[in-house]
Amino acid sequence: MTELKTSGGGSRGTFKGRVKTITIPYKPYPHQREIHSLMDSHRFTVVVAARRSGKTVAAVNHLIARALSATDGRSRYAYVAPTYRQAKRIAWDYVKEFASCIPMIKFHEGELRCDLPNGSRIQLYGIDNADSLRGQYFDSVVLDEYGNFPSGAFDKVIRPALADRQGSCMFSGTPNGKANDFYAKWDHAGEGHPGWARYQINWHEANTLKQEEIDAMEKTMTPEEFSQELLAQFTSAVRGAYYADQMNKMELEKRITTVPYEPKLPVHTFWDLGISDSTAIIFAQFQGQEIRLIDYIEENGKGLDYFIRQLQEYDYIYGEHWGPWDLKVREMSSGMSRVEIAQELGMHFNIVPKMPVQDGVNAVRSIMHRTWIDKNNCDKLLSALYEYHREYDDKKGIFRQKAVHDHSSHGADAMRYLATAQEMVTNAASIVAGTKRPKVYTTLH
Repeated sequence: MTELKTSGGGSRGTFKGRVKTITIPYKPYPHQREIHSLMDSHRFTVVVAARRSGKTVAAVNHLIARALSATDGRSRYAYVAPTYRQAKRIAWDYVKEFASCIPMIKFHEGELRCDLPNGSRIQLYGIDNADSLRGQYFDSVVLDEYGNFPSGAFDKVIRPALADRQGSCMFSGTPNGKANDFYAKWDHAGEGHPGWARYQINWHEANTLKQEEIDAMEKTMTPEEFSQELLAQFTSAVRGAYYADQMNKMELEKRITTVPYEPKLPVHTFWDLGISDSTAIIFAQFQGQEIRLIDYIEENGKGLDYFIRQLQEYDYIYGEHWGPWDLKVREMSSGMSRVEIAQELGMHFNIVPKMPVQDGVNAVRSIMHRTWIDKNNCDKLLSALYEYHREYDDKKGIFRQKAVHDHSSHGADAMRYLATAQEMVTNAASIVAGTKRPKVYTTLH
């Protein structure tokens, strides 16, 4: 059993000025002891762990130990999951189980909060409601399943809350591909930066599952899934990703590389236009059956005129510009469609035919074997294609057909429009064959 001794004026905290030993019903495994050791000696700890390895139990108990040993009467600790619902489902029962032995502790079910008798507080949050975390301070934070957090969540929301108290942070989870900040933090911690540590726990080291269970799971999982879920290894695939196989094949065939601009070919653009959301634009050239993606823009909160000016700054000779079917819908404020607004600004859009999302996904899959993507100019597009994935039904334990709408959606939507329209685009092959006249413009048209 783990004992936490609190003593008036002592190093382990104050409990009404009396010496008191509180025994938490937690017996850590060796790998959990290593987690505690790293968190005690480093400010930022990245823990990559196999499923059922006990990382959340270790994290919760570490927060309890820190909170109980605090001496200033106002220390704050947080456990943050991708969603508030997940925080409650994953960690709240553990908090109550391991902290209920503390005298005079108070649990607030409605807020997923526990107040300790020394004035410390532990509370659970979901990053899906980031505003609930803003404006607060924390002495220590656990970010669980960090591979499913949105981009920028730590730097914009969590990091400022740790600043004035010089708080610590544990990034934990099972790998979820490389195109996210969890992998970036793992990589950063491995570079030897002061105050950073990392720790990897596979199923064998955790020793919490029987061998026959491991063997059974390996038979039903893909090699990528087994590597991520049980070996705790980072692969390029995201669970439920639509294009996992295609992207892995592109890597193996080295078609994610430097793709030079060919001045003899027109550059066609494919747009996913957002109004209150991000706008994504793919720059593509077609050489015979080859599809070359040479550049990519994605920005949020900008108007159509901004992106048209952006295109003019590139030294490309443009061909055709393709956008989604809803460009033809008239806006209530102006009475004009975005197609008409674009025409007034000097750009003429072709409209991509409307089709179900799944048909568009299949269209993308059908062209990936002949697509080359520039690894530098299109890094955000690559992240989107790696991460675009289906919703997961927690109750049924299956993936739904519906796609998750997140930061990966915009680039993935632009890619669907390219795949849908690519046979209608004027390209080099059809020009040579005489079936289409070239449409090449030195400026926007």
